[in-house]
Amino acid sequence: MLSDMNRPNITFCLNVMTSYDEEAKVWVGYCPTLRLTTQARSEDRVAKAIKETIFSFVGLCWERNLLDEAMRERGMRRSTEKAEEIVEKAKAVGAEYIIVAPGKAAQDAWAEVPIALLASKRTMVECQH
Repeated sequence: MLSDMNRPNITFCLNVMTSYDEEAKVWVGYCPTLRLTTQARSEDRVAKAIKETIFSFVGLCWERNLLDEAMRERGMRRSTEKAEEIVEKAKAVGAEYIIVAPGKAAQDAWAEVPIALLASKRTMVECQH
């Protein structure tokens, strides 16, 4: 588990899907862009669980120096644009994005909308469409 000292600042806006699995009697959350799945006993908890799963996945990839490779495998590319510019462009076209930068994780960065970015330790990256 990442300590708060090692955790990067992660901000994202990703599409997620949730559904109830009648057979297993659990709510399932899925983030297609990152290919991540989680589950919980209630609809409220599954939204929180998928958020935590995304933060953990991106944070662990960062900590293990695998972030660039993991994101490239998911169709993303590095960008040298400033985070504000990337977010503005992504919001204008309804795109998804992830921004990763050094510093403490922004736990309140969740959004329910549609990855246009991600970053190495000092640069921002933008998702390819």
